[in-house]
Amino acid sequence: MTTFTVRASIDHEPDLPCGSGVIHGGFIVHSTVTLPVDRPTLHGISAGQNRKLADRLARAIDAGAVWTFDRIATDVNGKTFVVADCAVMGRRLHADLKRLGF
Repeated sequence: MTTFTVRASIDHEPDLPCGSGVIHGGFIVHSTVTLPVDRPTLHGISAGQNRKLADRLARAIDAGAVWTFDRIATDVNGKTFVVADCAVMGRRLHADLKRLGF
């Protein structure tokens, strides 16, 4: 199996006005694999409005504690991507990070 790492980046999504109020933005932590695949970005994980929680998640991703990799696959369009399982969920992010030691 090829060895590779994952790097995290944090984006802040602004609040957006809508017809009946405001859609609240927040911090989204994106994961990118360091492999030569066509689609290197894994799904983003929301940390809500909590910057410290987003920083903890980014440290856990960079340390390799969040993603468990299965294989490199090819989609119906011939593009390659990484098949991986995520050890955290946005709704339970604080508890999941504590369980992982972050």
